Amino acid sequence: MSRSRTLATTAAVASITLAGLLVASPASAAALPDGQRITVVSNYYGNVNAAPSYDANPADAVLTALGGAVGLTEGEFVSGIDVNVADGLGYAIITSRPDGWGESWIAPYNAATGVAGTAIPIVDDEDNQYNGCLGLDLYAADGRYYTACFDNASGNTSAFGWVDPTTGELTELNEFAGYEFTEFASDPVTGRMFAFRFINGDADTYEVYEVLTNTWSFTPIDDLAKPVWGADFDRDGKLFVSTYLHDNADADYGELDLLNPLTAAFTVIDFYTANDSALEDDQLPLTIWGQPALAATGGLVDAVPLGLGAALLLLAGAAFVATRRIQREN
Repeated sequence: MSRSRTLATTAAVASITLAGLLVASPASAAALPDGQRITVVSNYYGNVNAAPSYDANPADAVLTALGGAVGLTEGEFVSGIDVNVADGLGYAIITSRPDGWGESWIAPYNAATGVAGTAIPIVDDEDNQYNGCLGLDLYAADGRYYTACFDNASGNTSAFGWVDPTTGELTELNEFAGYEFTEFASDPVTGRMFAFRFINGDADTYEVYEVLTNTWSFTPIDDLAKPVWGADFDRDGKLFVSTYLHDNADADYGELDLLNPLTAAFTVIDFYTANDSALEDDQLPLTIWGQPALAATGGLVDAVPLGLGAALLLLAGAAFVATRRIQREN
């Protein structure tokens, strides 16, 4: 083979490999960024005195017990969690459900252990306790925890706002007649916040909204095929959600999915499974947290992107050198 043909082949292979790496990355759509993890709380229909926490594998939804649990009184359930991405410390909302939505509390929550601290009531500015507070989102732009509760003072309405976890007071930003929001999640890449709604009736319907954070108004995006009871974005802007499948035996099985909130398209990952059994649970709040490994220089790094970047640079260099030699020989 001539030198020119050899160089041409080298350049072509390097270029094709480079293109393949660009197209193939990331390797798995359901993979988490380096150092991040999904923590899920299982409620078992609220018929227990504790809600255990798990690590969820993003590739297959297999659950590994953390050992800790949120203490409950029978009939209560964990209706929302979110934590600081750096250390896994944040808060959980606990709601009672005697017949319809009951009173709600907020408690410190450790996503690394699954243990919650002492809960305090979620109240309005007159110290009236709210009912049915569902969903919780730590909005990175202001460090506040956002939720929506039923407003007892004004009847069948939802009060949306941020809750001070040290006092339990909800600062109301907007109010909606008859709305039943189940979860909130904000994208750390774009700063956009989304809300998920469950409309209970003869034919249950589900919707996704964008929360316009400059006015705290809600813009409907689309209907959803399934309800969302847990949602959080990873560091790269992928949205993982907890939903469920209702089977013919009147059982609900929790499911981990990816969701594009702008198109309402779900990508099924799998049913949540613990000890090789599907988890019969329909309301599983989740949170994503964790930082990349610490580099030798003391800076935070994402190992996969760095390795990929180095490979891309080497291949691009090989293609460039081979192409220049061909040009000189011709």
